[in-house]
Amino acid sequence: MDYSARRRAGIYYVWDPTKITVHGIEEIYTSRVARASIQVLDSGKEIEVYGVYMPVRDNKAEKTEEIWEALTQNITERGTRNFIINGDFNAETEAWINRHEKIQKEEDVIYQGFLEDLNMVASITEDYTFERAKTQIDNILVPIELIHNLKEAHVTTGVREKDHTLVIAALAWEMKGGKGELRPTKRYTDKFQEKHWFAYERILQERASEIQEKMGNKRPSDKLRIIHQELTKAAAEVGGEVTEMTGAGERETDGYNRKEEKELNKEERLRERKRNQVFEWSRH
Repeated sequence: MDYSARRRAGIYYVWDPTKITVHGIEEIYTSRVARASIQVLDSGKEIEVYGVYMPVRDNKAEKTEEIWEALTQNITERGTRNFIINGDFNAETEAWINRHEKIQKEEDVIYQGFLEDLNMVASITEDYTFERAKTQIDNILVPIELIHNLKEAHVTTGVREKDHTLVIAALAWEMKGGKGELRPTKRYTDKFQEKHWFAYERILQERASEIQEKMGNKRPSDKLRIIHQELTKAAAEVGGEVTEMTGAGERETDGYNRKEEKELNKEERLRERKRNQVFEWSRH
């Protein structure tokens, strides 16, 4: 990696060595595309994580199409579908552009063609990720085969540095328990419903200034660690409310009773059905 201060591009990998083993990081295209081969310690699952930082749109100084071709070639040569791609694509999906009645630029066409050629989907579909321009240029892409492993994908508002939001996706695989049985991985947000996501967002918005102050002028790796800690802390607080609610029987918790809970579950099933329809559409 070229981390020269004179360059305005680069990719940074940060991981928890107690949970992930990184077997190697390879630069695919100088300062623009990299690949890390990782293994999740709990499950033994191996996956490749591509990081990208594509040139801004209308940048004539760099060969954007050449960078996309290098990424496509590397994925094809590796021959595995156990991978994700995350980063700043400086392009938007056709669905997002059409929804907001925008004009598709050359970089957007290349991006959409990449998704279709490799049969992939963008996990972030609802929210913008670049605040100043209200664009959705940051994303996490997954092959259609991994959709069932995608536990959650969202933009975390209230935790921003400069213009970009924090984009989060969680993939989960089954892992062996103590007696050899398979059990799914669990996280605080597994039981979240719409009201809990609102509470989660509210907590983070209230603590935004505090989080920014904690990050200060620290190194990027330390900033990411602080962000992760704060996200986990907020999720745990909301998760406690979920645990109390699900074990409360007929007792009202946080202003919600069982009838309201059923209505929320119904709405969640409808949203899930709509998401599945989007994924099915993306297959064609």
